[in-house]
Order: sequence, then structure tokens, then C-alpha cells
Amino acid sequence: MGERVIVYVEFGSLMCAVERRDHPELSGLPLAISNTSLGEVFGVVAGVSAEAYAQGVREGQSLDYARQQCPNLAILPGRYDAYRRVWRLAHQIFMEHTDCFETIQMDEAFLDLTGRVADLEEGRTTALNIKMRMAAELQLTTTIGVASNKFLAKAAAKSIEAGGQCTVRHNFQKDFIRRLHIDCFWPLPQEAREKLKSQGYIKGAQLLELSLAVKADIIGVQAPLLEALLHGRDNTPVRPSRLQGTMTVEHLFAKASCDHHVLAHETALLLEELYERMENNSFEGSLLHIKVVYDDTGHGEWRQGLPPELSDEDLEGFSLMLAGMMSPEGRPVSEISLTATQPKQQMVKIATKPIQLTLDF
Repeated sequence: MGERVIVYVEFGSLMCAVERRDHPELSGLPLAISNTSLGEVFGVVAGVSAEAYAQGVREGQSLDYARQQCPNLAILPGRYDAYRRVWRLAHQIFMEHTDCFETIQMDEAFLDLTGRVADLEEGRTTALNIKMRMAAELQLTTTIGVASNKFLAKAAAKSIEAGGQCTVRHNFQKDFIRRLHIDCFWPLPQEAREKLKSQGYIKGAQLLELSLAVKADIIGVQAPLLEALLHGRDNTPVRPSRLQGTMTVEHLFAKASCDHHVLAHETALLLEELYERMENNSFEGSLLHIKVVYDDTGHGEWRQGLPPELSDEDLEGFSLMLAGMMSPEGRPVSEISLTATQPKQQMVKIATKPIQLTLDF
């Protein structure tokens, strides 16, 4: 395996970002998203802007308590269909660069570009392209870190201002870690970080001067983990969603359509993409889950056996058959999603492969 290249992408609070994109008048205001459609009357906080976070608002707080923490807090009802739609579009951009990406809720993602780019420099260029596309196509600002492992990639993003991009090159790694704030050592549990801060240790340079025994006196069994992080070691793999036994391709129409020829054409393109991705990832899909979203916000779902391969003629016929299912009574379709599911035995085969990576530093 060549040089490991990991990209970390952070959206801040994607929910707040989507609301500010759609409501520019909210820019700069402390903002919270309710976990219900009832807005500020009931519920708890599900999303927090940086301005609200600075005033003590946290996810999981009741809306009443959050309002006490921040009297000028703007509270909006959650629009979860809109957030999921944006998140799926972000996934499409990720999938153009790698199938190996791991998402954390709707705010963070790790992408493993190892083998798809030559080195960190090419990874940095790819990350910049992703950042620019998020801004141009989704109107979302991202903070990005690029490094040789997950710890350093996320630490790079946490060490800079929101909206920036940072690459931790090999010859810069030691100096980067020495300047790193303790809160950027994110794999270390927060309790351990708080213990170190209480003893006055807040920078990597200070922590590097401590012996392993002293670290163990302060944070106990977490000391070996801190020692590894201080030397830039993190073998944690990016765990892609395909370990769950599914693979999805999607198309969102700029303008909803009920034309069967249009639906069949887009379905054929999706199937070609799906088969290509399955082949590239040794993924043996046997069941196809078809989901469409209609322009009136309703949706339809069907399941269909997935042939192991399709000739050009079979692809055309299969696509026309699926298109005929999608638009009963001429309902305009705004989104098509095709999900392949693989047999349980294949899922076990993939999931039981060793996924812990061994890296030399």
C-alpha cells in the first residue's frame, strides 16, 4: 500500500448551515434547530450554530433552558427532509472521489483516498476540489484537514478557523503536534483532556516533555493512547458504509419529471454507476431497493431482484420497467434512489476481514 491519505470534512452544524443558506437574514445570529417541527414551543436543541455554542447552548438541552442561556437565540423548527437531501448530495460528491468514506451524523466525514491519489499533495488538491464544489453546488462552507491518519486530519481542521483547509505534511508533523492544543487530541476522552488541563498541560510541547509514567499518574489507562497520538500514530481505519451491506446511487432532478423516457434514461445511468461501483468494490448485490420522491413530497418504494450483470439491451429494458413503476398516474418524480443489498454471507465475508491497518512511522 502506498502513502495513506485521509481527508476530514467538517460542516459545523449542517442543519444551521442549511437554514442560513435558505434564510440569509440569520447570518451572524445565534441559532438553534429544534428536534421537532413545532419550533420553539416544545422539544430540545438538535443543532447549534457557533454563535449559540459560545453562549452556552448545547445539543440536547430543552429549548426553554437554551433560551435562558442565550436570550437572543433564534430557534427554527427542524426541516429534516431538507437536511437529508443536502447530506445525500454531499455523499454524491464524496463518492466521485472514493467509496471509502465514513460519516458522523450529518456534520462530519472521513474520506480515505489511499490508492486513489499519489500522495498528500494530490490529496490536498482533491480536498480543495471537494471544498469548492460544496461551496458552488450546495452553498455550504466546509473546514478540511488532510493528513496521513484520522487523528491528524481532524486535528488539522480543529486547529484552524472555520472555513479553512490545513494539510499536515510529514516534515511538518512534529512541529504541528508540538503546537497542538490539548482539545485537538480528539481521540483522547474528554475526561482525560480535562485532567491534563487542570494540571496546566494544554499544548503538545508540554505533553511531550512528560514521561509515560507521569502521564499514567494523571490520566491512567489512557496514557499509551496519548503517547501514540503525540508521535502522530493512529491506525484507526476509515470504516465505509458498505460494511453495512448496502450501496446506494441517487439522482436529484433539477426539475421534476413524469416522462417515462426521461426516468428510464436517468435510471439507466444510475444502474451503470451502481454496477461499476459494485465491481470496483467486490460487492455482490442481489436485491435492488428503489425509492422515488415525488414533487408533492410523497414517496414510493419497491424491491426488485438485481441481475448479476446486464447487457446494453437488458439495461434498457430493465430501466424502462423500473421507470414504469416510478410514476403512477403521472406523478412528477424529483428524486430517484437505487440501493443494492448483498447476501448475508457476503456481508459476513467482508465484515470479518481484518480492518485494522498497520502503519510504519
